[in-house]
Amino acid sequence: PTELKVTTLKEGSGPGAKVCDTVKVHYLGVRSADGTEFDNSYDRGTPFDVTLGLNTVIQGWEQGLVGVQAGGQYQLDFPAELGYGESGSGEVIKPGDALTFIVDVVSITPGEQSSASTDTTVPTESTVAASDVTTMPSKNRA
Repeated sequence: PTELKVTTLKEGSGPGAKVCDTVKVHYLGVRSADGTEFDNSYDRGTPFDVTLGLNTVIQGWEQGLVGVQAGGQYQLDFPAELGYGESGSGEVIKPGDALTFIVDVVSITPGEQSSASTDTTVPTESTVAASDVTTMPSKNRA
């Protein structure tokens, strides 16, 4: 693929995921070119949590998970630029590899911003003070 393509394999229900929401997923990841599997959460038996907008995952996920619904199954296909680019990752994902993920959305937990505000402005480096970064909520806090 030359751009992100999200295909709905099974309809979900409820509101679509938004920036700041936490999306709990099971997934299978393969190289698009030949279907070689490089990762999946099913074998580990534990879903993976992604909080959208924090940029803790590859951009294909950040962009591709926006709008998904709980209970749905989606196929995310995207070029290397939205994955691991020209650096690759591990032994299976080579530089320039396009990736495909099958994602089962287990649940969506609304984030503070998406349930308390309609402002969809994404903070940029120029609008976020250094002091704001240290006060951001962490899921490791009690």
